[in-house]
Amino acid sequence: MFTSDTHLPQVLPPEAYFSAAQHQREMTQLFVPGWHVIGCIGDIPKPGDYFTANLGSYPLIVRNFGDEIHTFLNVCSHRFCAIASAKRGHSEQLKCQYHGWEFDAAGETRLIPDAPSFRPLEKGRLGLTRFRTALCGQLIFVSLTEAGPTLPEFLGTSYATYSELFSDAYDQILAADWECEANWKLAVENGLESYHVDCVHATTFGKTPAAKDCTHDLRPDATVFRTPSSNPGTVAHRLETLLARSQNREPTHEYMNLRTYPSLTCSKTDTVTFVQSILPLEPTRCMIIYRLFSPRPSASAWITRLMSNSYRRGFKKYWLKVFLEDQQILPKIQHGMQAPWKPRGGLISAREERVFHFQNYVNRHCQEFSVDTTATSQLPAHPEHFCPDAKQCSLPGDAL
Repeated sequence: MFTSDTHLPQVLPPEAYFSAAQHQREMTQLFVPGWHVIGCIGDIPKPGDYFTANLGSYPLIVRNFGDEIHTFLNVCSHRFCAIASAKRGHSEQLKCQYHGWEFDAAGETRLIPDAPSFRPLEKGRLGLTRFRTALCGQLIFVSLTEAGPTLPEFLGTSYATYSELFSDAYDQILAADWECEANWKLAVENGLESYHVDCVHATTFGKTPAAKDCTHDLRPDATVFRTPSSNPGTVAHRLETLLARSQNREPTHEYMNLRTYPSLTCSKTDTVTFVQSILPLEPTRCMIIYRLFSPRPSASAWITRLMSNSYRRGFKKYWLKVFLEDQQILPKIQHGMQAPWKPRGGLISAREERVFHFQNYVNRHCQEFSVDTTATSQLPAHPEHFCPDAKQCSLPGDAL
């Protein structure tokens, strides 16, 4: 069952989903100090492999240096050209595409063509900007600041979950990145509730799970959702049992979704795990990173490997369709948020209480919107009036 037994107010006004000022506050308060999944080891498996990405206004290049993976600002310190423009690539050296300057794993200059013409050059003056990078299982995390917590400190009790679900016992079977014309918070909120399942995922998930089958765990900086992944006697139930036992595991028949704030989530079933990292680019544009994994078969028999490969193809097709269904609805939500006139509304059901919990988190860290106080059991009196005082709008698990 849900934690709340009544509906809840909308905490954030529509302007919070397209305001440039709000976007800057969120970058400063949430994203610069935090740790964010930028990719996976499977994206750059060999020394010299690299990929580029953007986190807000920060262009990044992530490169495999053999023993280590490092992240740099994707801007050459010579004349400020992007070091690399390709989404992914391979190079023998970390080398700027404009004048050929080369840099080592620490970001220091390794080779400067026509170096004598730069004399005198102070040692270390023109090194690259390097960002903290850490691994948790196969996930690559980056932080944009030298200060602040370590990755284990930032993830807290969730660190062990990410480490287990994306360990070497799993194979990456799908990598998909999308630029989405929607505010990053809309993508987060979409993954925090199951109320949209009947409409958006009718051909994949099917029906919204019954309230009695749902469990919400609300923590200060994270929430967890659990529900049965299949019903006894169904084909899906038998398939989960078969695959789990082929990997020397007992099936749980549970779907678990962990959302770590501000914008990281992982989900687990007996057949797959996936990670979703949502990175803001602009007030109304974000990058959504998906990586799908499947448990590695423990049996070496060829029939087991053949069966596993066949199922994995089906899982990739199924989950890619789920992801695309969400991608298609998000710009439509953004369009409604930016409409100059809006109906009276702004209401969150008990089933959507994880959205309420997330909005309180954003409000608490970035700005407390000052609005009229109204009872949570009544609709706001005016479209601009959304949440009572945030300190009065809290659920168990809120650290106010």
